[in-house]
Amino acid sequence: AFLALLLFVLECASEGMLTLKLDAHAEQCAYDDVVLPRQKVFVSFGVTSGGALDIDATLVAPDGSVLWEGEQETEGRVLYIAPVVGTYKICLSNKMSTLTSKTVQLHFTVDDPMDALGHELADIDTLMDARHRALPRRVNLEKDANKARRKDSIERSIIKLREGLEEIQEEQLYLRTRERVHRDTAEDTNMRVMWWSLFEAGVLLGMGVFQVLYLKRCFETRRSV
Repeated sequence: AFLALLLFVLECASEGMLTLKLDAHAEQCAYDDVVLPRQKVFVSFGVTSGGALDIDATLVAPDGSVLWEGEQETEGRVLYIAPVVGTYKICLSNKMSTLTSKTVQLHFTVDDPMDALGHELADIDTLMDARHRALPRRVNLEKDANKARRKDSIERSIIKLREGLEEIQEEQLYLRTRERVHRDTAEDTNMRVMWWSLFEAGVLLGMGVFQVLYLKRCFETRRSV
């Protein structure tokens, strides 16, 4: 039973990553819904190729207000606890670029509603404890409260386990994106070094041939006919 529960939690924790290609002067947005207050909105992005590896990013609330904004960012991570329900969006803009298109990997997710319910259950549990202390003589209420606390503790344990798995997965996605960006930068640098080395070798070879021909011409003896 525990194995089946763990597999279910792992399945719930799995989130996809979007790969977006932004042309010059283009902007794309991703949307997700918050159905309960106190849900966590997580955004992680990284520019993997194109230009100076920079992008403009904006996290917008349902009422249109800007929650977070970054300009010419190579990568970024944002964690926001949504106070209100509605549709949140993250917009990535390449409007500052005139010619170069860019490839961005985006991870945009809203936490499961059970997390917010878990916080509410914890508040209810605290309230019930206070009522028990104020009314110690109500035995039936105490029994019901004990049952509710045992049930809530199991639910909170499951929620904490899933939160931990989601955080690990998000961290892995973030590290993979950073590794991809750094690998592309290293490969581009290696390519430039290779072409520069070939250019230097060509220049040295040309100078060597020129010096041999010049010295040969200087030491040639001309015969008069």
